[in-house]
Amino acid sequence: MQDEDDWDARPVPFIVMKGNEVSASKIEFEVTDEARDVLSRIDSPISVLSVVGMYRTGKSFLLNRILLDRKDGFPVGSTVNACTKGLWIWSKPLRGKTADGSDVNVILIDTEGLGSLNANTQHDCYIFALALLTSSFFLYNSVGTINESALENLSLVVNLTKFIRVGSSVNGKEEDGMEFASYFPKLLWVVRDFTLQLVDQNGRPITSKQYLENALKEVKGFSDKVVEKNRIRNMIKAFFPDRDCYPIVRPVEDERLLQSLSNQGEEVLRENFVKQMKVLRERVFNNSEPKTVQGGQVSGRMLILLSESYVKAVNDGNVPSITDSWSMVCDSECKKILKECVDTFDQVTSSLIEKGDIPMDEERLKEWHSMQKNQLSDLLLARTGSFKGEFQDRYLHALDDSLSDKLKELLKKNAELGQAAIHTMIETIFSDVESSLNGGKYKSWKAFEKDRSEAKEKFLREAPAIGKRDEILLQHLERLFCKAGSLIFEQMVAEREMMERECKRECSEVKHKAKEEVMVLQQEMEEAKLRLMHESRRWEDGREEASRLKELLEAEEQKSRMSEERREESETRMKAAMRDLEAAEEKFEQERVKLQEQLEKKDMEMKRLIAMLEDSQSHHGDTTAAAQQKIRDLTKEREDMMVQLNELTKEREDMMVQLNELTKERED
Repeated sequence: MQDEDDWDARPVPFIVMKGNEVSASKIEFEVTDEARDVLSRIDSPISVLSVVGMYRTGKSFLLNRILLDRKDGFPVGSTVNACTKGLWIWSKPLRGKTADGSDVNVILIDTEGLGSLNANTQHDCYIFALALLTSSFFLYNSVGTINESALENLSLVVNLTKFIRVGSSVNGKEEDGMEFASYFPKLLWVVRDFTLQLVDQNGRPITSKQYLENALKEVKGFSDKVVEKNRIRNMIKAFFPDRDCYPIVRPVEDERLLQSLSNQGEEVLRENFVKQMKVLRERVFNNSEPKTVQGGQVSGRMLILLSESYVKAVNDGNVPSITDSWSMVCDSECKKILKECVDTFDQVTSSLIEKGDIPMDEERLKEWHSMQKNQLSDLLLARTGSFKGEFQDRYLHALDDSLSDKLKELLKKNAELGQAAIHTMIETIFSDVESSLNGGKYKSWKAFEKDRSEAKEKFLREAPAIGKRDEILLQHLERLFCKAGSLIFEQMVAEREMMERECKRECSEVKHKAKEEVMVLQQEMEEAKLRLMHESRRWEDGREEASRLKELLEAEEQKSRMSEERREESETRMKAAMRDLEAAEEKFEQERVKLQEQLEKKDMEMKRLIAMLEDSQSHHGDTTAAAQQKIRDLTKEREDMMVQLNELTKEREDMMVQLNELTKERED
């Protein structure tokens, strides 16, 4: 649907009568192109509010001031003639709310007034029936109260079975209208210029709905007139189970303003009337349920199709059938959805080809097709969800058939593109093998077979498994085998001939070279004989010299053995001297330590005696003399020890001298 700013808000003729005069014998209607243009742009479900009533009762004013909230809009007349002809719609959808708070587009329909001077009963019945068939909210407008006169004005409902059918028009079965309730819209009876108090016979307050229900109660009596009155009441209750009433006071006190009421500002209107307008507006637009037929929601485009079907039945002299018309609408809508699904598949397929994703492996292509088919089937089921199961099943099968045909076309296209792509891939992948083959680079069949096998494996990995891929590959390999066999065989023959020529040349060179080498060897043998004779003479001389040297060597060895014996004796003496020296060293060290300890003890004894001597000189003369004698004895002993230590040191030095002499002798 277009943005709201794109809509031109104005009244547009919807269903109008062909010609200007109402003919008693033939009445024909038509759906206008303007209405088609407006409604066909609305793809979403719509709520349709139609206002119906006797002519000159202010239906257009009700639409303009109460529902559109504007002075102008639908044309309003000031004469006794009906101003609106046929059914008109407001070109700009209004925004309404469903019971659950969802947004819905609301279409307003203004109808030609019933009972006008230039219309007949049949014409009024068609207007009334078309308004009922196209709307989801039926607002009946009357003036004053709901009395016998007002109910008689609604006597058109008695004849609805003559102008509307629920079932198929071809079965010929007469209908009593009991099924109308499930197809008719909800009814809101707006009573204009209401002056009564909403109380019952006992003066207790009642609601406007109770007021309507009281008015629809059967009248007592058995006369034909009473039966007719009750028939009207019962049909209203049977046809409109969802019904209510809304009374509105007179808009102005001054009756002179009624003729120009549409031009008056809101400040002229009665305050209570203004409040009631706002309440009615909110009540209507906050309870705008989508138009439905047999559970299926109706869009703007579908409303056009329904209306055209009803009008065609009227023009053909038939009774409009709700189910027949709805089946036609469902069929048309399903065809449209089917076409959109198929077009979507074509677009996706074209995009697939344009992006170069085709050709592809046939199994992958079938999987892709299956995925697209499932998505489009889900889309078709979702968009036809409000239609009968038979329509869904029929068009689901039709979609399946269409997409199956599309798959065949796609596989054919894939094979065509794939064949060209396969030839290109073969030329590309096997180009190196062809170049090597043409250039004579293969020295053996094994080398050719290795490259050919690698190229084949690469081709099978990269080339999609489509069409006659394997057959094309086999043909190419056969041609390559034949070409390779011929070229490699010719090359092998040429190489063999060349090898034979090379072999003969090499044999000739070898013979010539061998002859030269024999001559060189003979010359070298003569020279070797001369050198051998010369060496023999030198060998005899050398043997005599060797004999002389042997005698000298034996003499030297004799001298060496004697020197070795002396050296061993010297070693033995030196080792003995070393052992003696080590023992002397150890003994010297022990004696030295011992004498040192004794010297230290003597020194300590002398120090002690000297201290005693100094301490006791003045007190004990005898003791001092004894101490002095003891000191002299200790001193003598210490001197003897020092002599003994010096003797040990001298003995050690003598042994060191002896060791040095032995060392020198050994070195000599």
